[in-house]
Amino acid sequence: MKKPSEPIFVSCTSNFWWSLQNVAKGIWRDELPYAKSMFEYITKASLDEMASWWIGTNHNFKVSQKEKWANI
Repeated sequence: MKKPSEPIFVSCTSNFWWSLQNVAKGIWRDELPYAKSMFEYITKASLDEMASWWIGTNHNFKVSQKEKWANI
């Protein structure tokens, strides 16, 4: 796992918030299949990436992808 560059970090966080608002709109419009697919395929990928960065930050980016999920 490596520390993200600033452009990658900004892109990922922007994508997360942009797609999350689309999830909320889908729920508001009672378009639940759209909201669920938007969350599962778009929003969750960004969330997983940010979670891995958070784990990396807590371990100085010295943890591997395998070790990341071993104790969960």
